[in-house]
Amino acid sequence: MSKVFRCLVLDLKKGTISQWKRYLVCFIAILGLLYINDVYISWSAPFYGADSFSTLSPSLGELIISLYGGMDFYYPDSGMPFSMPVEWMFVVLLVLFLSLDYPLSDLSSTGQNALVMSSSRTAWWLAKCFWVLFTVIIFCFIVLLAALLITLCMGGSLSLDISSTFPSILAFNTSNLTTPAWNIGSFLVAVPIWLCALCLVQLFLSLAIRPLPAFGCIAVFLFLSAYYANPLLPGEYLMAARSAIFLMDGYQTITGLVFALVLAGWAIVSGIFTFKQCDFYGKE
Repeated sequence: MSKVFRCLVLDLKKGTISQWKRYLVCFIAILGLLYINDVYISWSAPFYGADSFSTLSPSLGELIISLYGGMDFYYPDSGMPFSMPVEWMFVVLLVLFLSLDYPLSDLSSTGQNALVMSSSRTAWWLAKCFWVLFTVIIFCFIVLLAALLITLCMGGSLSLDISSTFPSILAFNTSNLTTPAWNIGSFLVAVPIWLCALCLVQLFLSLAIRPLPAFGCIAVFLFLSAYYANPLLPGEYLMAARSAIFLMDGYQTITGLVFALVLAGWAIVSGIFTFKQCDFYGKE
């Protein structure tokens, strides 16, 4: 583990601290999205039964859920037009982008020296996996910090409470809602775990087919998750609009967590075996 730790420290210096501008841009983007969401929710509140604009000033929980709301189940044979959940897609792709290029690009610089010094490809790979996890944690902290700032500035409640009109504003399937109040705690725990799983799969695919195609593959899976209602598509469990917390026939959080852990474990183990066979000196 000492070899993993030494490699990880180097990764945090090179791939995180020296890349602080990326995280700043990410923070500004999330802050802007949350501000727009706050204004939209507050403006829409009276049209969905709220007594005044102030009665649905979004809570902290509502703002965070607004980023991961996604869309209701879509069935291609229904004849209804498909509307891509652009904001949801952007947020998930943003964290995938943050963790995309450093791990493999490191092999073309001092990463080769670190790999030789550690004398263990497994340690080097595990350090990169831990770095990905740290990147997701930082992203989630950015979302939380931005949500706290917007909530405080706009006069919202620092709670995870969800108002009865909130699902209607986000275009959830209100005809199939579970009974309020909605406890979103388990969903908020599942989100970073799923983001870690997707980033680890992207890391493994980057090793197999290079980073940009790997990013494209995950993006395609996210699109398919929105277009089809299939429990084997990972993006399904990242949408609050399809969660059993809100919908009676939604996806169970515990099922999604097990799926995410299996997917993450597969990516890590597959990467270990693949990386042992990889001619890293030939990587550009």
